[in-house]
Amino acid sequence: MPPSERSRQSRGFSSGTLLITSPRTRGYSQTNLNTPQSFTSSVLSLGPSPPVARFQENPSPPINSSCGVNVSFQHPSSTKNGCRSNDASRYRLHVRECDATRVYTGKNDKVRRVLTNDTSLAYLVSMRGTIDTVDTASVIRRDPIPQKRSHIVTMLDDACLVSDGCRDFAILGHVCDDASQVSLIRIEQNSIVHAVSLKRPWNISRRGGVGSLCTMDQLTFATGGYDHVVHLWKLNQNYSSAFAQPLAISHSKVVQSLLPVCDTSHKLMTAGADCKVHVYDLSSERVVNTIKTSKSVYHLHGTHSPFCTLIELGHLELQFELRDHRMVPVQAVQRFGYPAGQTPGRYMKGASLDACQLFSCGDKKGNVRLWDLRNTDKIVSETSCFPKSQRVAQVLFHNSRLLASSENGEISVIDYLAAS
Repeated sequence: MPPSERSRQSRGFSSGTLLITSPRTRGYSQTNLNTPQSFTSSVLSLGPSPPVARFQENPSPPINSSCGVNVSFQHPSSTKNGCRSNDASRYRLHVRECDATRVYTGKNDKVRRVLTNDTSLAYLVSMRGTIDTVDTASVIRRDPIPQKRSHIVTMLDDACLVSDGCRDFAILGHVCDDASQVSLIRIEQNSIVHAVSLKRPWNISRRGGVGSLCTMDQLTFATGGYDHVVHLWKLNQNYSSAFAQPLAISHSKVVQSLLPVCDTSHKLMTAGADCKVHVYDLSSERVVNTIKTSKSVYHLHGTHSPFCTLIELGHLELQFELRDHRMVPVQAVQRFGYPAGQTPGRYMKGASLDACQLFSCGDKKGNVRLWDLRNTDKIVSETSCFPKSQRVAQVLFHNSRLLASSENGEISVIDYLAAS
């Protein structure tokens, strides 16, 4: 037997895949034990990462590309959301309370996205274009934002929030067969002061519409379309138009999720219904890696390590995978989830908290679950947020709390605390 193999067995490692089942918490986890111990430690942030992999506290310098868009990413502060990254090894969490408040009452409408900024306000965007606001500090609903229906006449699939440093702009992605597939909405003092349709170049031989959006930098964002094309956008100075540059990324089905990352360089990850996740380098303007999955990819999430991404998939039990960009196309480092009974669907979205190494998601019965990414074989906590088994549209970490929104427009503010 080779010395390296004897060394691995002496530490309790063996070749193969181990399935860990926890009936008590109704959680599932699968760990790939073919991965060397040092690699697993770096991916799950149990040990120090290489210096080049660490996010800097200051914003990264812009990356200039030939498409004329300067892109830079800002990583959240390690003390944001009430925890420090250097305390993560001692952090044990549980859900303390869950209070639900009715926010949206539209008929035959569903909440698509919850958008937040550095304040206590949250914007709930519905599939029919209504934007509601709620003060998450006191869970008080404010008046609905009046809509200019000339700009919002089609169904919405996704939305994101961009800023110029002083003002917030909601970017809405429409599903329609014309060029007006993106809307820019400027919100000030709970009212729309600026609304304009942005013309998106698209392949008219395919279905029109935007299936995913993500924020890149100040006044810069990316879109993924039903025509399989990814665009990088830059708003002009008067916010009346935007320059859209298609990227050399090949998908065969709708692009369902986008995620900006910065490991050794600035990159954009794109995930589609074609079971592929492409890693596109913005400086070299090419796809440097492709991850193939067994099911359609719904969402991508960042983790504590910039080399590792959490993927939401359309599985019944192991819905989540931790993938390392450096190990393509090797199988996932970890897989975990819960018995769902039916696939969750692409409009249900979870959230990760990098500094605390947490991940949370909802289900179709109104439950919210919390995992510690360093030990995914059990669920840290689980709670029921909404009556009548309402589907949870989205959960996200915001201002040291966990927000959960149902499709019917109820919002829950969940406090999570370190166990004493």
